[in-house]
Amino acid sequence: MYWQTIDSNRKDLLAKLGFLKDLGFYMAGGTALALQIGHRESVDFDFYNEKKFNADNLVSKIKEVAKSLEIEVPDIYSVMGMINGVSVSFFEYEYSMIGNLVVENGANLASLSDIAAMKCIAVVQRGTKRDFVDMYFLNKMFGLPKIFEWVAKKYPMYDTYHIKTALMYFVEAERDVMPKMLVDCGWEEVKTGLEKAVLSLDL
Repeated sequence: MYWQTIDSNRKDLLAKLGFLKDLGFYMAGGTALALQIGHRESVDFDFYNEKKFNADNLVSKIKEVAKSLEIEVPDIYSVMGMINGVSVSFFEYEYSMIGNLVVENGANLASLSDIAAMKCIAVVQRGTKRDFVDMYFLNKMFGLPKIFEWVAKKYPMYDTYHIKTALMYFVEAERDVMPKMLVDCGWEEVKTGLEKAVLSLDL
């Protein structure tokens, strides 16, 4: 694990939230990716659960380990807020895992195949600069053809055409702040690399 991607407060909180594993939660998103490949710093914790969870029970257990807590429950499928100064979200997420969970520091982390598939959907839905950065590094590691195989496995009904076009649409992302990189990589390199990867495919 690349622990330099999160600060000491977040590492400590991740350990304290070890009970989430027993409740069926796993971490995905940018932090779970950064911990496994070490490309950038990350600050938010995103946890997912394939099954319905009891929000009151979850919040009660969090209170047992939290020094400070601000929580909201916007709907029956999610809980989000600040725990010990860290932005943390919990989602009910019905899509099955396609890879094996990685257990580290008491937490379940989604596999790189699951994270890659989920990142593809994130790029379509919001397209932040950090999402493009993550996809750039995932493409360098695995290539878009393999990643799209994982998308088809995790989301059988999803049309990858939308992902291909989204991976070359950077308008909204231009306004975002570049995440703090731990390897030498700039925004222009990310855009050029993703465009080249998409254009090399049979659209």
